[in-house]
Amino acid sequence: MSDKQQETPRFNSRLWGNLIEQPIISALLGMMFLGYLTGTYLFLFPQIFVFGGLDGGEYWRLVTPIFLHFGIIHFVFNALWLALLGSKVERFAGHTQCLMLILFIAIFSNTGQYLWSGSVRFGGMSGVIYGLLGYLWVHQWLAPNHHFFLPKELVGFMLLWLLVCMSGALDYVLGIGVANAAHFIGLVTGMFLGLVFGFLASRVNLKKLMSKSREKSMDTIVNFKNLARSITPNVYQTFKRAVEIGRWPDGSGLTVDQKEICIQAIIEYESDMPESERTGFIAPRVEGCNLKNKGGTDLLSWRD
Repeated sequence: MSDKQQETPRFNSRLWGNLIEQPIISALLGMMFLGYLTGTYLFLFPQIFVFGGLDGGEYWRLVTPIFLHFGIIHFVFNALWLALLGSKVERFAGHTQCLMLILFIAIFSNTGQYLWSGSVRFGGMSGVIYGLLGYLWVHQWLAPNHHFFLPKELVGFMLLWLLVCMSGALDYVLGIGVANAAHFIGLVTGMFLGLVFGFLASRVNLKKLMSKSREKSMDTIVNFKNLARSITPNVYQTFKRAVEIGRWPDGSGLTVDQKEICIQAIIEYESDMPESERTGFIAPRVEGCNLKNKGGTDLLSWRD
């Protein structure tokens, strides 16, 4: 069997694995392909892909313009970015959150483009892509997560491309219209969502970190107690002497932290010793106070 024949089953396996693992992004890519065929080869767009429909209760038309694409370059460019950014969100944030993010960003970016241009003849996934970029960017800043990591160069390129499009250079040089409002509103919407979900994630991470810190502290205390009780009598006497004179046997000074550790070790070591043998033990007096002097007379006397 040739290497090419061996690679084919592996490719099919990865493809089906991605379809199962990322059904939302896979479905969106399929809808984008239909939108590409519609936007490129049909002069009149089906009403389902045209923004609007509020009067007739066709609320899905607030979203569906994102599937329209005009030309193969437009489609391939947006499909690659959606696969890259969208897969990060769906794989590690979940199907539901991914779908809700895309719908939310699509509605705001499409509405912003309509209000800015006054026309319903627009389409493309770019607004959603910029929204996902903003979401991942801000979320990673607030709650660092290697799954959401984006190289600075990638973020810089996308922001630079946004500025180039907004400058009108592409309209002038290539004679194509760019939905700049959708790009900008999508980015801002995604950044806002990244701020919200990133803040919530940071709080969860903080609680987990504090819980782990407490567990680690308890383990350290237990280990210290076991270690202190296992020291030899010679080490115990060395610690006692060092605390008494403030120096180690070699003459070097005892630091404040070292003194505290030595005292704790001495206390733990002596915890199994009889109380009378512990450092600082003072035996209680058996007899009461003697209020007589050597001559036998009272030191205190009462007068009427």
